[in-house]
Amino acid sequence: HACTSLLSFSAAFAIYSSFAVAGLGLFGNSVHGNVLKNYPADGNLFVLLAWLGMAFSITFTFPLVFTTGRDSLIALIPGLQRASKRQPMKTHIGLTSSLVMAIATAACMVEDVSLVVALGGATIGSLLCWIFPAGVFLKVALTNASEQTPLDQHPSEEPLLPRKKPKALPALPNAGLLVAYAAGMVLLGTMSMSVGVGNALGML
Repeated sequence: HACTSLLSFSAAFAIYSSFAVAGLGLFGNSVHGNVLKNYPADGNLFVLLAWLGMAFSITFTFPLVFTTGRDSLIALIPGLQRASKRQPMKTHIGLTSSLVMAIATAACMVEDVSLVVALGGATIGSLLCWIFPAGVFLKVALTNASEQTPLDQHPSEEPLLPRKKPKALPALPNAGLLVAYAAGMVLLGTMSMSVGVGNALGML
């Protein structure tokens, strides 16, 4: 698995980097966020095929990403959870329609796709790499600061694998230093996200 992941990410990085370098080398500072907009589409079959390929990519990948985001939003907001249990069909239709219309409206108003990519990278990247992992650790460390509770005695935990008895949580060495380190990661991630959002919006 590790070898497959390494090869996959390396291949994706090489392909994306080659396209980025090629676009920058060909158009310089005048390159658009979507490099296809730099090419004239009139009478150019290959450019039209590239646009068509991007349309197919968005059409078939958007439902997958949207479904995951909608389900995560429902799991995150208690009000939506209660509504989905009481009236699942109405909640599903209303939430799906509202999100699709909001996304379509934003897509029609924002012409530069690089702005969306920059904002997504600044926020989601910082949250996934810095803030969320450290926040989860801080939550666990502060909740179980007084005692270490075995997983089989924890009311909200279930064993991930059947027929496997969960082991007790190990004691964390230098918990105070790890908590301080995690808090520093949250602070650093917040600062990184703020700088990224400021640069994307042209405020810095």
